Amino acid sequence: MAIHPRRVKTLIVLLLTGMLWLQALLAWNAREQLRQGYSDFATLYGAGTIVREGLGRQLYDERTQFRVQRGFAPDVLIRQGAFPYMHAPFEAAVFVPFSLLS
Repeated sequence: MAIHPRRVKTLIVLLLTGMLWLQALLAWNAREQLRQGYSDFATLYGAGTIVREGLGRQLYDERTQFRVQRGFAPDVLIRQGAFPYMHAPFEAAVFVPFSLLS
């Protein structure tokens, strides 16, 4: 029994659309926590901020990371220290433009 390429394409489109809607629903439900800085994007945003502020040499310094993360996400009550940046240093440059946004 052969499966028609048109059916396969339709099935793939339906699955991808369903996955997109599920991701959108999850993001919508977590929007307040995301806005407050609970997500792991805080490390990337913080790294971009550190580089933008000219503190690139302190990119991996935990005190600097914690200070910067507290500056834009002071309401994250569970964070008792820096959410560490564990990427290559050149990747931080990609997030500098994002650090200009609130």
